[in-house]
Amino acid sequence: ENRNKVPELCGMFQKEVAQRIAAQPGSKSFGIISVLTQAFYDAEYLFTVPPSVFIPPPKVDSGVIRLIRKENFNLS
Repeated sequence: ENRNKVPELCGMFQKEVAQRIAAQPGSKSFGIISVLTQAFYDAEYLFTVPPSVFIPPPKVDSGVIRLIRKENFNLS
C-alpha cells in the first residue's frame, strides 16, 4: 500500500535471494518472489559482493539489486 512512496530502491541481499527477485520468466530461479516483486517494480541484478569485504565475513556471497517502480500496473 506504500509503493507510491518508494519510486526506486537499491538493496543488498543474500546472492541467491537477489537472483530470485531479479530472475526472468522461464529461468530456473524464477518463482513467486520474482512474480510479486516484478508486478510492481522492474528488477535488475547489479553486482555480486564477496564475503571478504565484510568483518566478520559471512559464509555467503551478497547481491545488489535495483528496483524501479512501474508507473502502470494492473491490480486485477
